[in-house]
Amino acid sequence: QIFHLIACLDDDICLLMESLASRDGAEQLVHAGVIKALRVAAQKSTNQLHQMPNIVALEANLLPTYLASHVRLIRTILSSISPAFKNTADLCTEIKGLLGMHFPSFERIVEEFPTHGSVLLDLVECMALVTHLETSVEKENLFMTNNTSRRKDDGFQSLANLIAKITEHLIKYPFPTRMMPLLPPDLRRDDKTVWWKTVEQRIAAKENNTSMAMPNPPSSLAFNNWVSGSTSNDGMDAWSKEKYEFACSSAKLVESSLAFLLLCDNFMLEMTNLAAGICRLADVTMAFRQRVQEIAKYGVSNRNEIIPSSLGVLPEDLVMLETEYLALMGPIFHSSCEKALCYVNKHIDRQSTGDRGDFEILLSMLDYTKLDSMGFEALEDTAKEGSFIAKISQELKEKMKRKP
Repeated sequence: QIFHLIACLDDDICLLMESLASRDGAEQLVHAGVIKALRVAAQKSTNQLHQMPNIVALEANLLPTYLASHVRLIRTILSSISPAFKNTADLCTEIKGLLGMHFPSFERIVEEFPTHGSVLLDLVECMALVTHLETSVEKENLFMTNNTSRRKDDGFQSLANLIAKITEHLIKYPFPTRMMPLLPPDLRRDDKTVWWKTVEQRIAAKENNTSMAMPNPPSSLAFNNWVSGSTSNDGMDAWSKEKYEFACSSAKLVESSLAFLLLCDNFMLEMTNLAAGICRLADVTMAFRQRVQEIAKYGVSNRNEIIPSSLGVLPEDLVMLETEYLALMGPIFHSSCEKALCYVNKHIDRQSTGDRGDFEILLSMLDYTKLDSMGFEALEDTAKEGSFIAKISQELKEKMKRKP
């Protein structure tokens, strides 16, 4: 009866199943047929979407109400299952197929990002978990009862390509273009649509927008100033708490997506976009650290020293709120930069001969960021992290020299 409710798209029942899975009940749920019930629900969802014109779904900002809870349930099951579970191989195959069935829904979510960004983040975590679980089983020589190779699922691969596509875009735009410095000429791409432009147009169109105004985020050392853009009549330049939340959602998705892509066998990111993204991540990481240093030097209470008079005196809690965003997002940007460099290193390792075009792009990135010589201009307690960035950047440079 319970699994019948899941198959009938009941949203609340998944919360109970998620609770059971997190309390050592994942294997029992799998044996009882929870994945089959989720597949029935996914098929119903697919049939409904096929009957609904795309424009109607997008204009109404529709998302199946049960999709978020289904993805969270799958994530909880995957995180609770041991590689030693005798049916792990078949479970991975079933879940990859199940996630692939939801491709139409996730394709729309990507188009509407950052709306429903948390669901997209849950999806990426599911994909990373199932890929890691597959790899763990293979290493233990337990994958597949008949010892065949890993089964390819076209729907799952389509999802992976979708995640790679949005990662390529988001990594280049941690903040609006106007706040970012110019990239080297060979790393510049004129994207027809930048996600920030769509977001800011929506915000500007809102009536009675009450989101708290905040100083612009530190987006590079050159642009690291406490300037408010709130003078624009259309609201396009004003920075706010709402925009910080969107930027945070994007940063988390990029970090998780890079972690997933590192687990994949094939290289799915275009090198120019990836190199441009590393430049952006280096810019914002160093700028965030500099801003943290400024606040630590002057103190939150003595805010008149660090906030221009043109802004007036900001309330102390506003400066503290910004400090919280800096502390949250700075490490995410740093981690993403490391993962992106590791991703490039992994790609270079697998090449028998070097791609001169890719190498020129990567050398341009290293020349811009100086990561191979300086690492990050780290705070004293994070100097070790900065040296690691320098180390993997130096390794990348050496690998390119050795490739024929």
